[in-house]
Amino acid sequence: MGTRDLLKAGYSIKHTDAVGWWVDGLCGFLVAGYFSTKRKAVRKASDAINAAQDGKTHPVWLFS
Repeated sequence: MGTRDLLKAGYSIKHTDAVGWWVDGLCGFLVAGYFSTKRKAVRKASDAINAAQDGKTHPVWLFS
């Protein structure tokens, strides 16, 4: 998943100078963070989403 895919699916990509980049999911729960670049945050979030969809777990941040 890339940036557009995450945004289309409803995830939020956020940034502040203090902590860097992170990705929020459903209800603002953290999916992946905090990273020095947007690219790293998107990659880690994509990995976490794919792992959750493939597994038997259902994190609170996962959009169905």
